[in-house]
Amino acid sequence: MNDEGADNLRVFFSTTDHSGDQHAAAVIEAIRARRPEAEFAGVGGPCMAQAGCRLLVDATQASALWFHALRDAPRWIRRVRAIRRFWTEWRPDVFVPIDSPGLNFPLAKRARRLGIGNVYYIPPQVWAWGRWRLRKLRRLFKRLLVALPFERDFYGNRGLAVEYVGHPLFDYLPKRTLTADLHGQLGLGPDEPIAGLLPGSRRQEIRRHMPILRDAATIIRERRPDVRFAVGAADPDLVPEIEAALKGAGIESPVLIDRTLELMRDARLCLVASGTATLQLVHFATPMVVVYRLNWVEWLMMTAVKRSRFIGLVNVLAGRELAPEHVLWRDDPERVAASALAVLTDDAAHQRMTADLTALRETIDQPGAVDRAAEAIIDAAES
Repeated sequence: MNDEGADNLRVFFSTTDHSGDQHAAAVIEAIRARRPEAEFAGVGGPCMAQAGCRLLVDATQASALWFHALRDAPRWIRRVRAIRRFWTEWRPDVFVPIDSPGLNFPLAKRARRLGIGNVYYIPPQVWAWGRWRLRKLRRLFKRLLVALPFERDFYGNRGLAVEYVGHPLFDYLPKRTLTADLHGQLGLGPDEPIAGLLPGSRRQEIRRHMPILRDAATIIRERRPDVRFAVGAADPDLVPEIEAALKGAGIESPVLIDRTLELMRDARLCLVASGTATLQLVHFATPMVVVYRLNWVEWLMMTAVKRSRFIGLVNVLAGRELAPEHVLWRDDPERVAASALAVLTDDAAHQRMTADLTALRETIDQPGAVDRAAEAIIDAAES
């Protein structure tokens, strides 16, 4: 326990994205249900703060992904130093990072020096790229809590202490209260198909993906005038960026704030940036086309280090291209639109993908993931 001798369990969480913020908040609530006296601090976002976590930095408001934020390096270095100083006063029993290795590896190194236990909840996807990080994971972390079934063997076979807890999405998605069918709310008839545009939850993702999704939607609309489009936005601050990308596109695409799940549920098809959103679409068994946009330098780097055949989690888990995916180093909306039209216009293809997604969901939908993660973190803190 912390060196003040207090009985209160203290846990420090750290994540830099919206999905990690949600995952941490769910685990905080599960830990508090078991240990009401527990105290929480961390780096994260509004979900963690709402769950009762003392937030040192709202990292979900960063202007870009960590990989693209070198220009912000001095600010992040100052924040890491501030966190380290905070730890010397508020001594956590366990440090729990969620993904975000650029921030969390330096913090884990410092935590280890202070004698704080490190438990990685949903570690970075080193099985896809970045396998040089395995040595750091082995050296810095006493336990990995993984969300995907195959990760247990991947890490375990490489000498890491690993526990498969399941993906938290499948715990709290069924508990979300969703509004009524979007067709009526958007003034559409029940037979008018909706196509969702899901560019991502960060400003950098919007800038990279929204032009491709917009242009693909324009091509789709030319060939299927009956299709209606809507954009899902997690953060109202990103709406101006989305609307600027849509300006002059010639298609009506309302931006739905905090109603992305309804869009996923009611869409006939979604064009989605690779990431957690693909698993959310698996939950609803909604067909999708996966897009990931890089510049040419990043594309070359990824090609050199990539170890997974696929980039979309839905395809990684299926072991085949269940959903079409396009990893692009330049805008190529024609390819994206062609994949989407193949599903939108072919009922048999649409039904096959829906059935495949339903079958995949059965293999990964393991209730109790959040509870298992909470119990493992408490055990690590007390051991």
